[in-house]
Order: sequence, then structure tokens, then C-alpha cells
Amino acid sequence: MHILRTVLLIMALGTSLFLGWRFYETIRNPRGTDGTNTAGGNAQPTADQLASARRNVEKVLKQSPEFASYFASLDKNYPSDYMHILAGFISRATKSGHAETPDYYITEAMRVLRQNRGILATKASDFSLQRVFEQQLEVVGAMEAADPRVCAEFLHGGATDGFFEFSKGHRALMARLAQAGLDAMLDGQQQNVERATPSDADFTMLDGALQANGLDRPQIETLLDAKVQDPPLSDTSLCKAGRVYLETLRTLPDEIKMRIYALALTLQART
Repeated sequence: MHILRTVLLIMALGTSLFLGWRFYETIRNPRGTDGTNTAGGNAQPTADQLASARRNVEKVLKQSPEFASYFASLDKNYPSDYMHILAGFISRATKSGHAETPDYYITEAMRVLRQNRGILATKASDFSLQRVFEQQLEVVGAMEAADPRVCAEFLHGGATDGFFEFSKGHRALMARLAQAGLDAMLDGQQQNVERATPSDADFTMLDGALQANGLDRPQIETLLDAKVQDPPLSDTSLCKAGRVYLETLRTLPDEIKMRIYALALTLQART
């Protein structure tokens, strides 16, 4: 069934994949620069250490006015999730001995919220659902222009410091991406729209539309089948394919497009 083709490497899950395994590993085992735990092994942090870590984290969170609205909205609408996320930041800072960057914190907040509430976004109105993917398209387009290598790694679910450098230079863009996801969850909680699973015919139409929009078979197979090409696609070719994929999705008939969008967000929530 064509639906299985989306599980491994559907472009719209690039964000989901990137926000998944790499950050889980780094949070599970934060280390100092010398590879050792800077907080002293498994010793429990003192109250002073926790208070200091909290001050440092909150200071960093205030460094980026672009992200302030997102965190305020998260705190207002999902206070328990916000406190859980903040506690994770503080724990990490206590163990590592330093706070992270605003770009790390917005990315990690998106990941945790996606795991906790992401399924709600699949039930959002067409407008809110569309906005999530419009923002993903903006991110991919900006990455393509800035650095195709980072763009390709993003689409592959890779994890490099280049992503955080990109975020640092495009914080307003990343804030819109984060807010679109949160807004879709809030909207889905209210609207509770139920959508059917995409059919084989839906994906056949998508495949044909990708070809009509200039993608060749290796590009389509890489996006929809996770097929490793020999030789592999260049970063520029893969990045272009990801952008065209999202551009093509929004031209499909609304019912088909929304079914595919909802499936993509469902897979994100379960990643």
C-alpha cells in the first residue's frame, strides 16, 4: 500500500524526524565538553544548583523576543506541559553546568509538545492544518537558499550544529513554525475534525503531480520510498525535491491534501 511509502522518509516529516532521536539522545545523556558529567556523577543536585540552573535557563529564554510569544502561549494553554518542558531544561542545565541556546530550547519544546499533544493537530480545521505545512515550506525554502547541505540533512532527519546556526539566523521563521504547530493543536482540541486515511489513489495522484512539477523518478523515490540512490542525490537536488514536494501538496484537491497532511502529522506525533 502506498501509505507505507510515507513512513520512512516523507518530506513533511523532516521536522519530526529531526526533532526526534537526536534530541532524545542528548537529553538522556547530557555531557560536558570532556565527555564527563559536570555535575558530579549521579549525585543529586542541591537546591542552590537547581535555583542557579533555573535562573540561567530563564535568562536564555528571555534572550530571544521572537520565541517569547510561543513560550507564553504554551504556558497559558498547556501549563503542565510548559512546566514539564521547563523542568527538563533545568535538569539538563544542572547536569551539564550550563544553559543551552534559545534555538535548542524552542526545538526541544516543539519535540516534547509534539509527543504529548501532536495528535490533536491532526483534528484541526483545514486552515490550521494548511498553515503548519506552509510554515514547513518556508523553512525548507529558506534552508535551500542558505545552505543546501543543512536542508538535505534536515530532510533526512539528520542532526548537525548547522541546523542551530540556521535557526539562530532565522528565529522569526522558526517561531512561526513552532506557533503554527501549537495553534493547530489548540484548534484540533476544539474542532475535533475526523479525516479518512489517504488511499492508494491519493498517493498515485501525488506521484503524478510530482512528476508534472519537474521531479524525476530518483527524486520521487528518495522522498516517498526512502530509496537510497546510487549515486545518491546531491544536497541541492534533494533540497529542491523537498521544496517541490510541499509546493505540490498544496495544489492537490482539498480533501486529498488534508488527508495526507493529517497522516503526516499523525506519524509525527508517534515518532
